[in-house]
Amino acid sequence: MKPWFEKELAEADILKFPDPKAKVIRMPNVQSYPDFITGVQDLQANLKNGTISQETYDKLYTDLIHRFMKKESFDTPWYLREETRKLRQGSSRGVYNEIILAVAIFSKFKNGGADIEKEAIEEGLKKLSSNPVGFQSENNEGDLVQCVIGDRGPKITKDLQDTENIKLMSQEILGNTLFVNADITTEKLSTLYATNEKPDNIVVKQMGGERSKIDVLLGYQQSDKTIKKIKGYSAKTFSDRLDNSDVNTIESVAEYFEPFGINIDVTKYKEVNKKVSGTKLFTDVFKDVTEVGKKLLNQDNDSGERTFINAMMKFIKTKMTGGDEDFLMVEIKAGEFTTHDFQILVDNLDKFDLDIALRTYKRSGQPMVQIIDKKSKQLLLQLRYSYSAERFSPSEKRTLKGRHRIFADAGPLFKNLSKVDYDKPIQQKTQPKTTPTTPTTPGAKPQITPQQKTAVGNDGQRYRHYGAQWINDKTGRIATRGVADYLDKSPVGTQA
Repeated sequence: MKPWFEKELAEADILKFPDPKAKVIRMPNVQSYPDFITGVQDLQANLKNGTISQETYDKLYTDLIHRFMKKESFDTPWYLREETRKLRQGSSRGVYNEIILAVAIFSKFKNGGADIEKEAIEEGLKKLSSNPVGFQSENNEGDLVQCVIGDRGPKITKDLQDTENIKLMSQEILGNTLFVNADITTEKLSTLYATNEKPDNIVVKQMGGERSKIDVLLGYQQSDKTIKKIKGYSAKTFSDRLDNSDVNTIESVAEYFEPFGINIDVTKYKEVNKKVSGTKLFTDVFKDVTEVGKKLLNQDNDSGERTFINAMMKFIKTKMTGGDEDFLMVEIKAGEFTTHDFQILVDNLDKFDLDIALRTYKRSGQPMVQIIDKKSKQLLLQLRYSYSAERFSPSEKRTLKGRHRIFADAGPLFKNLSKVDYDKPIQQKTQPKTTPTTPTTPGAKPQITPQQKTAVGNDGQRYRHYGAQWINDKTGRIATRGVADYLDKSPVGTQA
């Protein structure tokens, strides 16, 4: 006879647990994203396919911002905190960093494209201590490579002569070393000139007073001694400033905003007076600028925002480079580097809904125009007015007149959206990626023989594959994301 509990179990109504309607969903992990853009793209994809709700998307997007965006103090922003950083003899660390970048690029070309170590830059800076105007050398093919220093003022000259500054700038030296070793364009060009079997004369110049928006110029000296520009670089350290323009007349204010496609009616305003602050005048001008921007951004279709973005990019390029398209911004901080490219910024801006706002500083009342991401409120670009009253300068022993200026500052969103991602491992000491072949005759130079894939992009331009990036054969620029995607899927040839 079976026990009662077995009988009850057999006769019981077994309730089947309901099957799940869907598989368990793994929520996106903000900490797993390698960079801001990858996180934005993944969250948008999850929202679009219904994996996460709008509420969840908003929360994760905020978490993503907090992870990747640096914090700024509204009353004491970076340009007030960092502008007092000087070297031992009084020159700015920013100018000295431009010189370090020039020496780093020079060292890369002297080395024939092979990776350099920070000691190469330190050696170059020591040469400048005895000859602050520059020096020259040859690469392994006998090509002349020149390093020219354009800044020759008394303060920077004394700081170049003071070798203790080399220790003070050790983090900037390391950051610039990492940049020239990782940047595919710099590597491509330095290797090209070292292996083309013809005499070349390469000039790397820190522009100084001739900078004209470019801090370091990479050029080629032609037979008539003129220098043909190859590429321009902007060196940034301790500053997010893109431009600093004097606007001491109402006509110059109107000219300032012309690249933005904004026409300032000069008849509406009084003339700018150097002796007094123009806070009221510039607040009114900035208000007009904001209203024009809002009209474009608030249009029902995408054409208004596209017009605004195109105008903004033209403005940025004009202010930073004089309109030069072939330009890289290199930011050095805490022994590391980031590189920024305008075309990458343009590609990424399509993913964001922009807004423009007028604000004023609490202490001074001076106005600023901010372009921000509507959802996160993160800053993309800021234009701020500043006035310096007339004063006597003890160092220059003369009275300086009052100045009205507009500063263009890059925000955290600008840097994240324009950042160039390097797939090449970044380390302080590296070995060349290619191995020289053994010379077949005594005294012959080793020849570097990398295998390079080539293909034509959907823009009709020919590209060459270096490491994990496609480089335009003609311009030396990194392919845009859309062109790179096309090239990755296209049939390619191989060239030794």
